Amino acid sequence: MGISDSLKDALGQAKDKATELAGKHSSTIDSGLDKVGEMADKATKGKYSDQILSGRDKAKHALDNLAADKPVVPGETVTPPESP
Repeated sequence: MGISDSLKDALGQAKDKATELAGKHSSTIDSGLDKVGEMADKATKGKYSDQILSGRDKAKHALDNLAADKPVVPGETVTPPESP
């Protein structure tokens, strides 16, 4: 087994663990993303609200995809998750 095979195995295990954790703790991570967005918005005095909200929504979308074990495609149109 070469070094590239070892790296592929390690990355596969890391992805599996991240997927597992994202599924188990998605509500906690979601809440954390909201808090970080609010803090960043407050720190910038609302100057970058649109960009912060967009980044938060993209992070939530990526989290949902990871939890569902769907690949995230760079440049893909992001539809924000529905609020409960």
